[in-house]
Amino acid sequence: MTKGVEKPGWVPHEQFIEHLKLFPMPCIDLLVDVKGNGIVWGRRLNPPMKGMLATFGVRVLMTDNSWEELLKRVAKEEIGLDIDPKSCVFVGQQLVRFDQEKDGIERLDLTTCWAITVESSTRLTPNPRNYDKLVISSEIPDQAGEMYQRFVRQYFQSRF
Repeated sequence: MTKGVEKPGWVPHEQFIEHLKLFPMPCIDLLVDVKGNGIVWGRRLNPPMKGMLATFGVRVLMTDNSWEELLKRVAKEEIGLDIDPKSCVFVGQQLVRFDQEKDGIERLDLTTCWAITVESSTRLTPNPRNYDKLVISSEIPDQAGEMYQRFVRQYFQSRF
C-alpha cells in the first residue's frame, strides 16, 4: 500500500492530466458489422469527436479487466448489445493524438480495435450520454473521424 492511501481508487484529476500528457491512454474500440447492411456508426455528443461519426469504444482505466470483459462492456454500455467476445475479430491498433479540449492538453490514445458481425434484425440502442443517433453504412462516411475511417478500411480489406 502506498503511504497515505488506504485503498486503491481513482487518481486525482490533476495527476491524471499529467499522466495524459506523458503516456498513451489504452482504449478498446468495437466495429459492429450488420450483416448485409454495413458498419454501425454513432454520432458523438462529446469532445474530442463531438458531432462526428465514430465506432464504439472505452478507455481502459482499470487494470483488472480482460479484453473480453472490455469488449462486452463496450457493446453493452454503448449500443445495448450482448456479445460473445470470442466472436470478435482483431482489426488493428493505432496510436492517435487527440486534443483534450476540457483540460487544454493533447493526449495520446493507443486504441485496439475489434469487429463483430450481427444479424440485420439485431436491436441496437445508442447510449444517450455519448451518441444522439446511429447510422448504418456500407461505405465510410465523410463525417467519420480519421482513426475510425482507417480501422474500417483495415476491416474491409481483411474481409476480402
